Amino acid sequence: MTSREDGQNSPLREHAGRLEPLARWLHDHGINANDVTLAGLGLTVLGSIGAFLTNTQQLDIPKIIPALSSAAGGAADTLDGRVAAATPDRTVAEKLDGKLLDTASDRLGAIGAALFRAETARLRGDEVGKHTAVINAVVLNLPSLARAWAEKAGREANELDIGSHPVRWGLGLIATHYPTEGGLPIQSASDALSSALSITTTVSRLTALAKGRGEPVSKQTQQEANRKFKLLLGITGIAVVTAAAYELATAKKPWQ
Repeated sequence: MTSREDGQNSPLREHAGRLEPLARWLHDHGINANDVTLAGLGLTVLGSIGAFLTNTQQLDIPKIIPALSSAAGGAADTLDGRVAAATPDRTVAEKLDGKLLDTASDRLGAIGAALFRAETARLRGDEVGKHTAVINAVVLNLPSLARAWAEKAGREANELDIGSHPVRWGLGLIATHYPTEGGLPIQSASDALSSALSITTTVSRLTALAKGRGEPVSKQTQQEANRKFKLLLGITGIAVVTAAAYELATAKKPWQ
């Protein structure tokens, strides 16, 4: 999805502009972009928990209900940027803090969803599904980290690579809510593909940076990217430690 961290070169912004009336309505009723961001995180978490409970048969409700919650969380990741644009009186510091909050909530929500998928796979006795979900939790943040690295070095990274955020978000949504639909290994395949795309995009962006490709960015973008890089590096560290702890904790446990 588009979000407040997206660059101006994204054609998805043309579609996000359709949310302008809703964004202005929210702004006029005292709901700011950070409120929307946090609501989106909450919806994503609720969707992930709901998917876990329905897919482990601990909650007898249609799968579409938690799926809609996750989809609404993703929509909020687009809407918060429009609400931010409808608030022109924010300071530079407030804008940057909003972007960082958006980045953190989006990535932490995605990591949490991946770990819920891992536990769901473990409970159904699918070790491949478990490990592919854990790997995805670790690598899903790397393309954004590489982009921030390029921007803090003064170069623009290609936003819409094959493994860009909208593609990986869609794969994660499917894997979370319909992991074995029709008896197919959808979750393990989706997570494996998403991880491969994340790694490919990361390598592509770092290679472009090493070769000096990409248009120069402004000093302000560099400064913002420096803070974003530190945040993303910390989140990546959290993902690695959490994934390793989960693997160790479940290595010798029975499936049931």
